[in-house]
Amino acid sequence: QSPQGREWSSGPEVFSKCSLVVFNLPPVPPTSHPNSFEDSRERENRVVCESLHTHFSQYGVVLGAKKVSANSAIVQLSRRSEAEAALRSPGAVLGNRFIKLDWARYDLYPD
Repeated sequence: QSPQGREWSSGPEVFSKCSLVVFNLPPVPPTSHPNSFEDSRERENRVVCESLHTHFSQYGVVLGAKKVSANSAIVQLSRRSEAEAALRSPGAVLGNRFIKLDWARYDLYPD
């Protein structure tokens, strides 16, 4: 289960709107500014979400991205066709061929 109690999985059965789970995310390198006011975990979450938003925006409108564990995140696109295009894309996610995608049963914006 996700941190908020909403279930997420990569099963092919029912999935929410247009959400994808992103597996095998690499760690974010530490900041070179040790006096930063931003907590390292907050910074890592922000960097991952910004990177995912930039990457997936080539497929359509990204509604949101959220890191859900140390090496996985959820990305929600506005249309199913956009999510399908991302899944079918032969290109590496964020330039890393080890990062994998699958459907997610998770809604960043529940009704």
